[in-house]
Amino acid sequence: MKVLKYILLFCYLLIMAGIAGKTLIIFPGASVIFLLGLNLFWLFGMIYGLVTLIKGRNRQEAAMIALSFVLTMGIVFKFMHWPGASFMIIIGSSILLFGSLFILIFFLSKKIKVTQAILFLSVGISSLFFCFKIMRWPGAFILLIIALFSMLVAIFFLIRENKKLNIAKTVLLSIMLSVVLLSSAKESSIYKFMRINDSMYSHPEHLYTYAWILNNEGAYEQAKNSLDRAIRELNDPNNIYINRLVESKENTLARFKRAKISLESTNWREFEEPSRKN
Repeated sequence: MKVLKYILLFCYLLIMAGIAGKTLIIFPGASVIFLLGLNLFWLFGMIYGLVTLIKGRNRQEAAMIALSFVLTMGIVFKFMHWPGASFMIIIGSSILLFGSLFILIFFLSKKIKVTQAILFLSVGISSLFFCFKIMRWPGAFILLIIALFSMLVAIFFLIRENKKLNIAKTVLLSIMLSVVLLSSAKESSIYKFMRINDSMYSHPEHLYTYAWILNNEGAYEQAKNSLDRAIRELNDPNNIYINRLVESKENTLARFKRAKISLESTNWREFEEPSRKN
């Protein structure tokens, strides 16, 4: 059992390293590390769950791992640019949040493992922040503040309990650290990590949005390159995403060119939303 916990901790560290390598401290091979960590997490997480069911121990920890499966699956789908990713992230973060609340109430009613229950709740809140951050929804900053506050409360109880860190608590703290890493990363890095495929085609609208984010960050040359790529991919008949455009190809191209003219004069002040096809 202890060996499995150490393996799961190693998986979490790989996932954190991959996220950091794609968003904060860019380095080659981060994608491989990230996907390796997630795949190992699924494999050994299922093994850990089966062992806990057989032995009847550490079921709450196994429950938290099981609750996170949908969210991690959604992250992989988002990373691989597969359909259904956003839905899975929304549902997965909700499952993790409400699951952690249920575990907290259960632990409080039994007056056991209160500190660990608070750590679980902090992870649930952090998952909701992650969802809002990835989806670029308003309110992500407020959720970050709530998540950071919950972390401080959890750490306070952990110190007050004055017990050694076990593997479960170490894993939970590492997840909370990943939230801090994510909040420190540039919005453009996070958007590229989740939406832009460097080796294959990407949705032209995603490249357009990526250029807008880079423009707001003052990275004008990178923004220009992203717009140029958006135009190239829009004109490439092999790009499957052309069939998923909200407006006509002609109107999309005209909008991209207007943005490029504004960008070249460092005067791109407005993000034009695509208009629906007639």
